[in-house]
Amino acid sequence: FKKIGVLKERTEGAISLRCKRARAEARREYARLSRQLYKTYIDPKDAASLV
Repeated sequence: FKKIGVLKERTEGAISLRCKRARAEARREYARLSRQLYKTYIDPKDAASLV
């Protein structure tokens, strides 16, 4: 699950910025992408254990 790790790192980097707008966008983007990844690669039963 390297992709999720990379997304998380990038998002955490953006969240550390002071700009609230950038932070909100990064959070939204991360949520959207992670939902996409879960749908694509992970069986729903397994998704709960990764959260």
